[in-house]
Amino acid sequence: MHVEIQAKSNAWRRAAVTAISGSWLASTAMAAFAVAGALAGGSQVAYAATAPACIIRKVHPNLENVSVFNYCGRTMRVQVRVSWNFDSPCYTLAHGQSFNFGWGAGDYRKISVC
Repeated sequence: MHVEIQAKSNAWRRAAVTAISGSWLASTAMAAFAVAGALAGGSQVAYAATAPACIIRKVHPNLENVSVFNYCGRTMRVQVRVSWNFDSPCYTLAHGQSFNFGWGAGDYRKISVC
């Protein structure tokens, strides 16, 4: 940004530079937050809510496997979230259905709706 300032004293010059620096800092901070939000929000399921308690999880950490059961009384779409590995695809489960998901490496985080 190029701004031409004609200041008659050093005090005015310092005030003008401070004002310009402050606006530059604010715009830079806003841009940084916008970029960080875009990077973090690249996936629609990044902010998915945890599945309700009627979705039963049986986690077997030693086997790196989880069994997921739907007892919600309606069809639910759920996903297994794993740290340090890929998450599961989004599964559609009718009431009473279940699935197993193994992740191989990483740690179980949660079951989320999708």
